[in-house]
Amino acid sequence: MWRALICSLGLLTAQDGVVFRTHVNLVRVDVDVRDGDKQVLGFKPEDFVVLDNGEQQTSITLSDLDQELDLLLVLDISSSMRRMVDQIKQQASEALTKLRLRDRVGVLAFDNQPYLVSAPTWNWVAIDQKIQTIRVENRATELNRCTLMAAAYLRGESRPDARRGLIMLTDNLGTKSLSDSKVRDGLWETNVVMSAVIFPRKTIPPSNFKANIKPFVEATGGDVFDLESDNFSLATVIERIRKRHSLTYKAPARKPGQPCRIQVRMRDPSRSHYSIRARTGYIAAR
Repeated sequence: MWRALICSLGLLTAQDGVVFRTHVNLVRVDVDVRDGDKQVLGFKPEDFVVLDNGEQQTSITLSDLDQELDLLLVLDISSSMRRMVDQIKQQASEALTKLRLRDRVGVLAFDNQPYLVSAPTWNWVAIDQKIQTIRVENRATELNRCTLMAAAYLRGESRPDARRGLIMLTDNLGTKSLSDSKVRDGLWETNVVMSAVIFPRKTIPPSNFKANIKPFVEATGGDVFDLESDNFSLATVIERIRKRHSLTYKAPARKPGQPCRIQVRMRDPSRSHYSIRARTGYIAAR
């Protein structure tokens, strides 16, 4: 079995779970603009209104589209995912062939704890080979802590200028040992776009399976692919993370560690029908 990530990170405290540290005073927001299900591109900074705790930000810059990606595939290998694993392996093989030269990919597997399958690398052939070795274990699923540990690992391994993407493949069936707010805050502090491919459940969940990763996806501005069958395109999930506008502004003076709310909307009222996916907050620099 792979190395247990929860032991290797050294990021745990007795009460607080994962501890992050930030030292920047810039806030970056990856923004996905949609007209229906179609992504809309080609905007300028002045096309957006950004509110930070309700205060409109005036000095906004916009980075080029198609940034390099640092991706982390997070694969549920608990017992309830047994029938989906072959499909995940096939989709991963196809998606890896469509990555771009400077994209990096790492892989975690998880059940009741996360395991490092492969650190982020440009060697997609090696990644595919390791994914093919993954097997399902007869264990339950812990979703909240594993999500937070995955985000912590990605933050520590990412390049400063790359867009961070965390893609979780799961049936969203499991327990939680950390509060939703703690996981959300950790994702905000990581500045990651989290997307989820959620497979259909074939069993009625036990009463103690109260975890739900969908609010985490919404908090980071990602996509939920809620499948009605086992068929999906992992390459599409990745491209939707890639094709985003990156807005940056100087963080207002805030109390260190304070959760701050972000709202992004179109300035032009004629574009108000567009839907916008963007992270809904960040943690003020400590």
